[in-house]
Amino acid sequence: MSHLSFLQSGALARVINLTSNLGALAAFVWHGQVMFRWALPLCVAGIAGNYLGSHFAFRKGAKFVRAMLAVSVSLLILSLLWGR
Repeated sequence: MSHLSFLQSGALARVINLTSNLGALAAFVWHGQVMFRWALPLCVAGIAGNYLGSHFAFRKGAKFVRAMLAVSVSLLILSLLWGR
């Protein structure tokens, strides 16, 4: 078993996520369930966010990525608790 660094495992997770998203897109297109009016701008925003995030990760390092992960997970938990 090989051991990956925090940044390498994050990059691999992004590739796997992209693959599953492309599969889901294919299924939705096949069934005619894609709202392109919403999908295309969100796709551009997602690409821009991933591009900027990867550059920040390589510039700032794993410590910065861990801190941002902790912030985003905390915000997600708070939003889920707030909504109930």
